[in-house]
Amino acid sequence: MNLPKKIGDYTIIKELGNGAYGVVYQVIKENNPTILVLKQISLKNLKPEEKKNIENEANLLKELNSKYIVKYIESFEKNNYLNIIMEYCDQGDLCLLLKSKKKTNQLIAEKWVWKLFLQISIGLAYLHKKNILHRDLKSLNIFLKGEFEVKIGDLGVAKKLEKQQFAKTFIGTPYYLSPEICEDREYNDKSDVWALGCILYELCTYKHLFEANSQGALILKIMTAPIPHISNCYSEQLRNLVKDILIKDDRKRPSVKDILNMSSVVENAKKFGLYKDVCDVIGGKNDKVVIVKKNTNVQFSEGNKVKFQSNVKSNHVFVNNNLINEGRFNIVNKGVSNNLIGNNNFNYINSGQFKDNVLNNIESERISEKYKKEQNIKKIPHFNSEVNIK
Repeated sequence: MNLPKKIGDYTIIKELGNGAYGVVYQVIKENNPTILVLKQISLKNLKPEEKKNIENEANLLKELNSKYIVKYIESFEKNNYLNIIMEYCDQGDLCLLLKSKKKTNQLIAEKWVWKLFLQISIGLAYLHKKNILHRDLKSLNIFLKGEFEVKIGDLGVAKKLEKQQFAKTFIGTPYYLSPEICEDREYNDKSDVWALGCILYELCTYKHLFEANSQGALILKIMTAPIPHISNCYSEQLRNLVKDILIKDDRKRPSVKDILNMSSVVENAKKFGLYKDVCDVIGGKNDKVVIVKKNTNVQFSEGNKVKFQSNVKSNHVFVNNNLINEGRFNIVNKGVSNNLIGNNNFNYINSGQFKDNVLNNIESERISEKYKKEQNIKKIPHFNSEVNIK
């Protein structure tokens, strides 16, 4: 097959693949050595509604700005083709990596499972935060750059929903279909979470969650078969995570935001330097930094039980998840417990500055380092579910 030499300002290097939605080329632009990807989709003989659906991917990509999503460069129409220019991922896709690793007869080391899973989860959380369902999340659509840098791609069948809206169209790759789609029910972001669990299972086993000789038999398994276990060579943390995600009842299945708030996930996000990205994407009430003034009583409770109460002898920074918002982290003044928010005995830090407003999407480590330097202290306590103040 003879490749076109040029498409617009782009010179074709080679074809990377083709499928129902078009052909993908590796390209470079005139006077620019950066290798890019050009996805070319035919618009010939399409009805207006079909053309609109084809243009969906380019329109969605324009809205996105995350290092965990394949970067959109530009798009243009030429000779009845829509051409979408995107960043090039030099390590191929996750499916290719798994096939290569499988040949070694060794499972992927747990640290790499966590690193890959965390990045996919952050990217998916970013999409869901913008009310976008991917709807075809699979190892073939997870692209890799450098050393295990993840980029979610192929948003050709993605759908933007209004809040609380459900999708209805039967779309996706059979191996990753959620039980609710198999049952022909309406679905939402939890369907993407099922696919995320399928990818996690695949990372740990090199196998699809369920396999069968026909699509009908596969769908029946997805709806009725028990979830298989991953190898005991992986930690209990990881084995439990697989079980916690792959819940067939979508009402009980966690959202990706719930997953990123799980203690095991937070622990590993911190271990791999991804915790800031987690905080940035889940945002809102999930991360705050607070400075408590000297000689202030601090109380932490769980349910109705006070786990500790202590007088803070010097100014401290507390970085915590959800505790403030759940009313479990209080300032105690003269024997009266007040919810931390709005109390006068503390100041918030926002973007490195002392302010009396609620803090969202903070760079906690950077701020903490700045505060340590300013206050000439060696260690800042970080609050989790178990806390000790010394």
